[in-house]
Amino acid sequence: MDTFKIIFRISLMHDFYKDRKCRGIDMNLTDETRQLFNRRGILFRAIGIGEWALISVNDRSPDISDELSLVLKVRDPDFFYYTESSDVLKNISRGKIVIPFQFAGTDNMVLYFQACKVYWVYKFISRRKNEERKLEIKSTDKNFTFKKVEFIEKENSYYCCSETKIRLKESYDFRLSLTENISLGGDLHTTETKVLISGMPFPKPGRIYTDDIHCIQEIIYI
Repeated sequence: MDTFKIIFRISLMHDFYKDRKCRGIDMNLTDETRQLFNRRGILFRAIGIGEWALISVNDRSPDISDELSLVLKVRDPDFFYYTESSDVLKNISRGKIVIPFQFAGTDNMVLYFQACKVYWVYKFISRRKNEERKLEIKSTDKNFTFKKVEFIEKENSYYCCSETKIRLKESYDFRLSLTENISLGGDLHTTETKVLISGMPFPKPGRIYTDDIHCIQEIIYI
């Protein structure tokens, strides 16, 4: 009976994801490496989310001079929008990563990807014509706030950008709301604050085109 043993693990980690396990990338051996490892009695298999392994059949092992040549392909079309540029990412965009395989002294390799930081931009398109509204974005995170909402009269829309950049994530632990300051009339010009949206949708990387790589945008009708 054949025996199987994991002798080398390759993991892809990405801080965009909550569990840090990288998704959206396929990994395979080049044809040359696959043929070599077949002769060595070694299999290459996916063993989990963002994780692959070299598996020895009947305790066979690679030679220390063997080179592990991998082909990484991005399946998620938005991957490049939320991932910080790096040498690894540039190599992936060329379609191939070559990694010298050093069998002695290690049994694990991890490739890290980091999410990029960008400004968040909101564009609100008003259903009311020719009327300037007093809007404000409020955040439950005191460290992530927005500038004053600007009215663009010719478009009958509103524009607002975050004060700082934020690192993109699969999910966030804060909420954004949109409020409107409404005049009640009268001599005192009293006003009240009305919550228009209690939980605004967050901008998603690659969803709405912007010519500024440092920004992502969301469009909302109000």
